[in-house]
Amino acid sequence: MFYHQRHLTHIVVPMLFVVILATSIVIIVTRGKSLTIMRFIPRFIAVVLLIVFSYSLLQFFYQFTDLIQGFFLRSDIKNP
Repeated sequence: MFYHQRHLTHIVVPMLFVVILATSIVIIVTRGKSLTIMRFIPRFIAVVLLIVFSYSLLQFFYQFTDLIQGFFLRSDIKNP
């Protein structure tokens, strides 16, 4: 892991714990009428996966745009 990712993890993990705690309180208070476990779990897993793979996704998009930019900025194209 990179240096900044470790520090980000120390911030995100407690925030995820607070989200789980708040969601459980909402489910208990409303008795599952406004938010159910079956709706919460897939969304929570999606958020965790986006957090885990965010650096890799951004790196992929950055390399993809470099590839596209390199295609248009090639200097070996012959002028008519």
